[in-house]
Amino acid sequence: QLLPKHVKAARGLLEITQAELARAAGVDENTVQFFESGRTIPREETLHKIQDALERRGIEFYNGGEPGARLRPSKAVIPTEPEANIAAICSTDLRAV
Repeated sequence: QLLPKHVKAARGLLEITQAELARAAGVDENTVQFFESGRTIPREETLHKIQDALERRGIEFYNGGEPGARLRPSKAVIPTEPEANIAAICSTDLRAV
């Protein structure tokens, strides 16, 4: 299940704005803003578009006991910005987000 914390953390790893994610996912910027803030939960189809846009840029989501997101540039179908294109796996602990 995609959580608002996942999306916010993933955007941070990719260094992209809500507007950039919205464009990449083909959704309205308000959709991303309202989801991240917890105001609304988008339809399943919309969540899938957001998740797909992030995963195509190398984001991996995991839930388990400690939900999180990490950047795996080697898995990116769409290259990330040069600053984000690092060889190591980057992780974000969502408890701190």
